[in-house]
Amino acid sequence: MPTGVYVKAEDRHFIFLQSGLAGWMLRYVLSHEIAHFLFHSPSQSIFAIVFFSKAMRRKNHLEAEQVAALMLLPPRELEFVYEFGADELYPEIAQLARLRGKIIRDFGI
Repeated sequence: MPTGVYVKAEDRHFIFLQSGLAGWMLRYVLSHEIAHFLFHSPSQSIFAIVFFSKAMRRKNHLEAEQVAALMLLPPRELEFVYEFGADELYPEIAQLARLRGKIIRDFGI
C-alpha cells in the first residue's frame, strides 16, 4: 500500500498521505510527493490516472526519491554532494543541491 500519492484532477493538485505517518517518514513521503508535483505534474491525466510505461514510472519515482533526499539532507551534508563530483556526474542533482543551499542561507530552513 502506498504511503502517499500525488494526483492532478480537473486542474487541481492533491497530495494524499497515509494517516499513520509521523516524524521523519512523514517529511520524507511529503517531500517525495512534492517532487512529483514539481516535476511530473503535466504528465498526470485529468482523471488522475497515469499512463506511463514501466520505465517512465521508475524514472519518475527515482527522480522524486532524489529530490526528497536532497530536501531532507542536513545542511552540512550538502557539501558532500560537491566533493563527490556531482557537478560533472549529475548536473541536475548538483543544481538542486545549490538551490537547497540558497534556501538554507536565505530563509534558514
